[in-house]
Amino acid sequence: MFSEYQELSDRQANCLISFLIDGTDKAIIALEEVFGLDINSSDSDLELAPVNQSMFLQNLASQNLYAVSSEMVGEMEGRITLLLRNRDFDRLGEAMRPVLNLLFLADPDTDLGMPESEKPSWLQPEARDESEDEKFRQQMMDLLSELGNVLIGRYAKSMHQIFRLSMNHTVPLVRPGSDRKILKDIAGELDSNSLHMVIENEFLIGSEPIKIWCLISPTHKSLSQILGITHH
Repeated sequence: MFSEYQELSDRQANCLISFLIDGTDKAIIALEEVFGLDINSSDSDLELAPVNQSMFLQNLASQNLYAVSSEMVGEMEGRITLLLRNRDFDRLGEAMRPVLNLLFLADPDTDLGMPESEKPSWLQPEARDESEDEKFRQQMMDLLSELGNVLIGRYAKSMHQIFRLSMNHTVPLVRPGSDRKILKDIAGELDSNSLHMVIENEFLIGSEPIKIWCLISPTHKSLSQILGITHH
């Protein structure tokens, strides 16, 4: 899906489709190989639209979000942001418990002779109290930062391959907040009518669907370069 705000040639549309396919493939490989998640299926789509008129972002359904964002620097300038709804964050946390188990076992202070007796209670499968849930949530925030760093890097690599534009990104910043606050901040970073590349991903991990939105918010100059339009 593309936007009514920008007429695209067949070549421009095909380049965006190629970027979507390549970026999604790289994201799935990262989720499986780096984070040990089993992706049973995926569905992704892309639109080009202002933040406040994006049909995909309407699916955020007025709830709290987790945003992982980085500045884009190099030939591509702007910002790239990953968004998860609260419930997707929780589902991802449960799916990533085995990864956190492995990180715990890799800790040099862990007694590998009796790992179960040393495992912190926030990794135990039995019921946890609120303080232990908070510890696990903090671990997930740290892991979410690393996940964002990896996925943003994959999209950057895909942009270079498809659009031939080099891009680096700053260390991702993770922040929770309401959808209105986060989207207002994103829209305010560029002109309110700026077009964003909005990618909506749905991954089936086990039996749980998890959605991750990727907002690529290039400057007007960078978007013009992507689309091959002369910038005045």
